[in-house]
Amino acid sequence: MLVQSLRLAKSIIMPSKKKGMNTRSLDYLRLVACDKTNTTLIASFPSSGWNWTTDVTTYAVVKHLTGEYKIEYKESGQYKGSEVKPVTLFYPADARAAKAPPLSQLGIPRDYCLHTHGYRGESPLWGLDRARTIMVARDIPSALYSYYAKRRDVYATFEECLHDGILERAVRFYESWSGVPKEIFWYEDFKVDPIGQFTRFAKSALSVEVPAKIVAEAVEFYSFEEQKKREFKFNPDEKKHFHFKAKASYREEMGEALYDFIRGRIQHIQL
Repeated sequence: MLVQSLRLAKSIIMPSKKKGMNTRSLDYLRLVACDKTNTTLIASFPSSGWNWTTDVTTYAVVKHLTGEYKIEYKESGQYKGSEVKPVTLFYPADARAAKAPPLSQLGIPRDYCLHTHGYRGESPLWGLDRARTIMVARDIPSALYSYYAKRRDVYATFEECLHDGILERAVRFYESWSGVPKEIFWYEDFKVDPIGQFTRFAKSALSVEVPAKIVAEAVEFYSFEEQKKREFKFNPDEKKHFHFKAKASYREEMGEALYDFIRGRIQHIQL
């Protein structure tokens, strides 16, 4: 409790400049202290499929519960940043969730569904150990390569990206969540059986059973092929696209020796 209190104090004294990160409000303090037993907490390392997971799930659940789900796009900016979605179901596990409307307004029997890319206990919110915990995970070498692929304008090589600290960040992330009671959804399983896995994820995370027909519609809308079509409309330079290749594995891209090096560094981690 002392550690969490110190994190809370730090978040108030030195608030982040991220949009919506207002830590000096009663809404934030209420979020910090509220009971989390009816909350879902989802942890995922960057580039492990979280954006795809939340996009498909939100589309399917909202369409099922309200009868429609229409996304609009701003005329300028990058593809992902230009999306204007009608509803947000998943919020970061920080002050940005302070004004999140109750999920019960949509008929969802959960208080919050929060997400973190951070280490266990990094969030300043209290009581998250009592939340239902889910992890969206991916083969770690492939997740790291996907992370690099989105930053090819920053790093000349994958090795340079690894040595800049992302590998150690991955080790620390997975070590912190090791042994925590949780349900794990694998990106590779979503690729093999998207309708079945997204149906199961919606039930686990939000306690909502969505018909397969609606899940299939959401999967098609957010398929790699359809997203690339939309992305090219925003930027003809594919190197600056948010989506890379959406492959289940990038083992061939990085080479066997580098893949084995990463696997050796993470082999002690037991999820």
